[in-house]
This record gives sequence, C-alpha cells and structure tokens, in this order.
Amino acid sequence: MSVLTIYTGQVGQFTSLSMSAPNLYVFISDAYYEIGVWVGMIIFVCAMIIWGWVNWRAKVSYDNRKIMLMALSALALVPFVLPKMHERYFYPVDVFSYALVIFDPRMWFVPILCQIISALSYSVFIWNASSSFVMIAAIINTGTVLYILRKQYLSLSE
Repeated sequence: MSVLTIYTGQVGQFTSLSMSAPNLYVFISDAYYEIGVWVGMIIFVCAMIIWGWVNWRAKVSYDNRKIMLMALSALALVPFVLPKMHERYFYPVDVFSYALVIFDPRMWFVPILCQIISALSYSVFIWNASSSFVMIAAIINTGTVLYILRKQYLSLSE
C-alpha cells in the first residue's frame, strides 16, 4: 500500500512553489504558496488541454522526428507549468533532447541548453550556490521550452 500512496503522501511535504526547478515559479515568493499552487494547477490543466487539443486536431502522419519532438515538448512543458516541481523532474528533457538530435540534427543546440539549465539548477544542491542561478536557468528554460513547443507546433503542419 505504501508504494501506491507514496506520491499522495509527498504532496504536502514541501511548501515551496519551486524546489530549484527552472520554471517561472522560482520568481514567485513562497508567501503566495497557497494561491500559487491553485493558480499553477489551473495553468497546468489549461496548458495541457490546449497542447493535447492542438496535437489531436492536427491529424498528421507521425514519423520518428515528430514523435520525438512531441515527447520532448510534453516532457519540457509538464514540469515547466506545474508548481512544486524539483529540478530533477527536468532530467528526462535532458535525455530526450539528445535523442531528438538523432532525428533532427538542426536542433543540436537544444541538448547543450538543457545541460546548462540543469547545471545551473543542480548547483544550488551540489555547491550550495545562490538561488539566482536557478533564476538564470528559468529564464534560459523559458526560451528553450517555447522554442521546443514552437518547433513541435510547426512540425504538425509539415
């Protein structure tokens, strides 16, 4: 039973909108935690409904590149818009960004950006660095996520 309820038990464990996650919640004070979680969940649900609807409505034939781009955009978008995320939830983005380059070499710089973002985010934990490093990572990550989403959206019309 403990395995099935592990995540529900962790929901109230931390009261921070961002646990060194490179998303926009790092810029919001934890004094707004309660309202931030509710607003963040509404933003998350709306973003996922829009993303899902756009992808469902496209009705295109998917090749390996489009599938990898869709996976990467989902992996980047979810922890970016969800509140209470840790930096470790962006790890799959790092992995899939390398895999995507196999199918779309023009996106060679995305894995590099992802590694920079991760290094800045993890620096708070590893070297006890300033949280300003996470803020820099969040700014870079915002551009990276928007770029990935744009590329994925444009791939739906190819």
